[in-house]
Amino acid sequence: GTRSRDGMLLPYHRGSFNIGFRAGVPIVPFAIEGTGKVMPKGAWLPRPGKVVVRLGTPIDSAHLSREALDQVARDCRAFTDRALREIRKNTPSGPATIS
Repeated sequence: GTRSRDGMLLPYHRGSFNIGFRAGVPIVPFAIEGTGKVMPKGAWLPRPGKVVVRLGTPIDSAHLSREALDQVARDCRAFTDRALREIRKNTPSGPATIS
């Protein structure tokens, strides 16, 4: 996807889901918080900082239909939304640890 300047989650692009589907590999939902401070949009070099990563349960894509892939994309987006809310709630001034 594309990084936003304000930290808000932008719409997902279908490409990564299609690649995983065509390769028959598991699709892993995830959330990353803190990268906007470490590598702001438009920056050329990263800055020191903390990043929090949350991984969801891998989803087997080997037996999915194309129609089911749309639901997987929605489920991954829901996971990311929930995980980011939890991370941000627990670290009001930004990520405190690398996990």
